[in-house]
Amino acid sequence: MKLTQKTLNNIKYVSMKDYLKNVESYESIEDKMKYTTRYLLSHGGHED
Repeated sequence: MKLTQKTLNNIKYVSMKDYLKNVESYESIEDKMKYTTRYLLSHGGHED
């Protein structure tokens, strides 16, 4: 699957389990890195 700008804009941190499930759907290392960066930055360091 290709990572789109729309998907990037809608990424929200849920859990590391959610992250692992979703990151594997992207084929290219570039898309995986973009997804990872946005996912972790959306966490914002807040404990829920």
